[in-house]
Amino acid sequence: MSDDRRLLVNGAIYTMDAARPLVEGIAIQGSRIAAVGSDPEMRELAAAGDEIID
Repeated sequence: MSDDRRLLVNGAIYTMDAARPLVEGIAIQGSRIAAVGSDPEMRELAAAGDEIID
């Protein structure tokens, strides 16, 4: 699996989780979903070299 990580922010992502049905951002590492959350949570995860897509 690739170590490349992309952070998609400022969106409307439906998680299908009743506890948190809608989030603004998602982190994708390689070909897997690494995290979902609010824009501030995703930006907090950002590291040098990560691609941030708005």
